[in-house]
Amino acid sequence: MKTYTVQRIELLSLFKFGGLIGMIVAFLPVTVTYLTAWWVVNRVVAWLQGLVYAVSVPLFGDISVNGVELLNLGAFLEQLETLVALGLGLVLLAILLTVVLAGLLSGVLAVIAGVVFNLAAQASGGLEITLDEKSLRGAPGPAGSPGGSSLPAGPPVNAGPRLELVSPGQQVFPAGGAVTVIGSAPNCDIRLGGLSPHHAKIVYENGQYILYDQSQGKIQVQGYPVKGRSLLRDGFVIQMDQYQIVFRQ
Repeated sequence: MKTYTVQRIELLSLFKFGGLIGMIVAFLPVTVTYLTAWWVVNRVVAWLQGLVYAVSVPLFGDISVNGVELLNLGAFLEQLETLVALGLGLVLLAILLTVVLAGLLSGVLAVIAGVVFNLAAQASGGLEITLDEKSLRGAPGPAGSPGGSSLPAGPPVNAGPRLELVSPGQQVFPAGGAVTVIGSAPNCDIRLGGLSPHHAKIVYENGQYILYDQSQGKIQVQGYPVKGRSLLRDGFVIQMDQYQIVFRQ
């Protein structure tokens, strides 16, 4: 078991997740409500149109009056017939719009909650979570990732945090500082040709090494695209364009 600290939640991911959850939660009740109401209105209109009242009028005898005509005196049936006239297509459109609006609202609420969390985490130092190492041990990675036999064993553990360039070529770079900048610019701590000037940086935060993507989504860790940042653990494989790098701690 290891303890990690969550200091910031990505707001765009929160909006996507919250919006998806909102649409899923709203879809069934909204659809059932709209379709049921439309079906009931159709049945009510058909039933009212079949009602006929016999009114006895002196000198004229019995006069049959349709139930629809009586209800129209209060404009009640006119409203029902308007709903029926909308048709099933517009009802489905209304369902779609309502579900989308529910998703947007849910996404906005999730973002607000994320902003509050980020502010609180910044003030308090973050939220501690405990993970079972077994849940991370089987994470999939690119060919040649740790767990296979194609990666070199690397320097001894006492060599400190480092990045092992596996392909192309083989080279070891120290990464034990507070900030390690990777890119093609002359002022980078680790210079690799073909990368962005400042492609990524590894920051030591609260006892953990965090990889920050500065390449606009051109980095993968353990085979998964990095969205903003990613926690690094010993043996994690980092893919930066053509470079395959193993983080050792």
